[in-house]
Order: sequence, then C-alpha cells, then structure tokens
Amino acid sequence: MSPEIKQMSKKDEIISASIEIFVNEGFDRPTMDSIASRAGVSKRTLYKYFPNKHALLDDILIQLVDEKQSGLNFKYSKEEDILIQVQGIIKHKTDHILCPSNLKLAKIILSEALKGEGFLKDMLEEVLKTEKVTLEWIQHAQDDGKLSKEEEPLIVLDFLNELVNGIIFFPILFGKKDNVTDKEIEDVAKMFLFLKGV
Repeated sequence: MSPEIKQMSKKDEIISASIEIFVNEGFDRPTMDSIASRAGVSKRTLYKYFPNKHALLDDILIQLVDEKQSGLNFKYSKEEDILIQVQGIIKHKTDHILCPSNLKLAKIILSEALKGEGFLKDMLEEVLKTEKVTLEWIQHAQDDGKLSKEEEPLIVLDFLNELVNGIIFFPILFGKKDNVTDKEIEDVAKMFLFLKGV
C-alpha cells in the first residue's frame, strides 16, 4: 500500500472518530489532545492534517456533502413530470440531512457559524459546487425549457437549498416540528417551480 493511501485512510479515521466525538460531546468540550487520543493517533499526526477543530469541522462538512452526493442516482427525464422530479430531489436532501447524527452535526456547524468568526463562510459556495448531480439536473431542465435560463445553475441550486432549509430543515433543527411530510415536500417543489420555472 502506498504512503498516500495510508495517509488518506488515517485522515479518514480521524474524521470518523471526530464525528462520533462531536455528536456525543458537542464541539467545545473535546480538546485536540482528547481527539487525538480517541482517534488512536499522535498529536503530531492530528495536527499534520488539522491545525485546529474548525479545520476538522470543515472536513466533516465536506464528508457529509460527499455522502449525500454518493447516494444520488437521479437523472433528468424529459418524460417524467418535472414536479415529481423536483420532489424526488427534495426528498433525497431531507432524508440525508434529517438523520439523527447529521442533525446533531448540523447544530454544531450552525452554532460555530453563528459565532461570527468567519467559520465556514468561504466554504459555502464550494460546498454547493460539489452537488454536481443536482447541478447537472438543473442544467438539463433549463436546456429542456422546464426551468428558466435567466440564472446560472449554481444560483438556482442555492435557491432550492434555501427553500429546503427555510421551510423544512431549520424548523426541525430548532425543534418546531419533528419530521417532514410529503405535503411539505410537494409544497416546496411547487414553490420552487413557480419561482424558477418557465
């Protein structure tokens, strides 16, 4: 096995251990020393990959997005109703982010972002760009005349995420409701198409 593969797997092991630690203990309580110990690495190895806990949280966010993307298998269909397709995209987004461990991580990430230290601000557009499957779907829907071409696919995706976050995700994150209904998914899809369709 090459050194690069070993280093990558060691980094993944640190990220995996850190997710468990942050979910169970929050972000502020664990120290870099305790994270190194629980991940089974030396402090030197931990700091080689992550200069601080915020850098660790950055990579955890990227991994969450990668996990979400790896499960995507939808492609744009000229034959299938556009509303049904949008509902499928929204359902996938909500299923992933609303699993209990991801909700806990989202609370931690949001809490750190709200501290106003510049944390995650530079990453938001990069995170959006990793949603390649959804971006391709938007491009095809625009080419087929089902979505307006007035805005770039990235802007349209950002708007869809804002709708999903504002109407579905944040109310659950803040304890206003316990789950998402099919009606809510349909309503978000209809709103998206009303505002971004042709």
